[in-house]
Amino acid sequence: METISTALERSVNYMMTIGIADIIDIVIVAYLLYKAIWFVRKTNSYNLAKGLAVLLIVLCLAALLIGAGVAGFLAYRKGIQTGVEQRKQQAEAAIGSAEKEAGRILDDAKKEGGSFRTVEGRVKKVDLYEGGLILTDGREIPFFRICQIDGVEEE
Repeated sequence: METISTALERSVNYMMTIGIADIIDIVIVAYLLYKAIWFVRKTNSYNLAKGLAVLLIVLCLAALLIGAGVAGFLAYRKGIQTGVEQRKQQAEAAIGSAEKEAGRILDDAKKEGGSFRTVEGRVKKVDLYEGGLILTDGREIPFFRICQIDGVEEE
């Protein structure tokens, strides 16, 4: 019962804010709508008016869906960028500036399967775009070639 009385109080308070300009505006819009409906009925253009109304509703729905789609795409893109940045920071934090020893498999012309090589050096950069490690001496090791990474922390 209290919610009904609260709603009535709010309605009365809102009605008190309505001025003469608002009443004139409502009367003009009502008169224009009345004349539009009268014109449609008098000239038998009901089907045309119905088609225009359907077209307007479809356009409004399309605009809403396109807006939601664009907003969703932008949120998805931002999420991907944030995820890539977080993974890059995690990888750089794990590697740090310590000396690393990376074991990798190189292609071998003499036998199938390649050969296992150990590379030692300081990691300069983790390149997530190209997918590899860049050492301070300029060597690049692709991620798919790395079998293991052992680190020796500097003191």
